[in-house]
Amino acid sequence: MTQVNELKNLIEPVLAGMGIDLVDLEIHGRKGSLLLRIYADEIGGISLERCASASLAVSDCLDQNGLLEGAYRLELSSPGTDRPLTTERDFQRHCGRKVKLTYRDNDQVQDASGRIEEAAGGLLQLQTGTDLLTIPLGQVVLAKIIIEFK
Repeated sequence: MTQVNELKNLIEPVLAGMGIDLVDLEIHGRKGSLLLRIYADEIGGISLERCASASLAVSDCLDQNGLLEGAYRLELSSPGTDRPLTTERDFQRHCGRKVKLTYRDNDQVQDASGRIEEAAGGLLQLQTGTDLLTIPLGQVVLAKIIIEFK
């Protein structure tokens, strides 16, 4: 687990310097045949070209630092549209997009869908037709993007 945290601490500033958010990081395999899988995103979604340039920057950083011994394979990609939104930054990146969410309201569980208007200060503002819901992010149980076809 320490290696994951060390890697996050090393990689996050590299991506942040490019305006990209580190969403998650996974390590699979063992020394000499590791797979390092990085999920990254940015406002508006991350493109294949941005993933490629971020991958090169992260690879250079890892090689210079020497934190990973032996051979490793690096994969850097978008977290995908089916990944739940969990952090305030996740909601900020997807501001303007439609989501379906489940949240706690006192002792009840409620469902809502609408467009993310804002996420700040621990609050989510969701436009649901004619209503603007303000939901504390700590009460969101599950939130997923609704794919819209144009």
